[in-house]
Amino acid sequence: MFYFLRRSDVRKPSDALRHALEASDLPDGIEVATLGVVESRGSYAGRGVTYFRVFDQTRAADEYADVFRKHLFTGHAYDNLNAHPQLVLRDGFREQDGAVVVHQH
Repeated sequence: MFYFLRRSDVRKPSDALRHALEASDLPDGIEVATLGVVESRGSYAGRGVTYFRVFDQTRAADEYADVFRKHLFTGHAYDNLNAHPQLVLRDGFREQDGAVVVHQH
């Protein structure tokens, strides 16, 4: 309801996510330090989680600047990646206890 209060910042991967990404066998030439993360709160199997999408910020800035803008209705840069799924390298969710689940594409 109060979508304008939600954060839409592109962030660097947290330590836990960085470790999970390094273990996920990223494509050649991808450095974890250059990746951006956008998040959205939601639920999974009845539990509150934070969904994330990981993408190459350099490629996105060069080719798809709209990824970094706030989404008109939700305020989430996370939703902007719906139009550019080719940018998403990994996605997944973070449990409330900090556990990270990474999905490979």
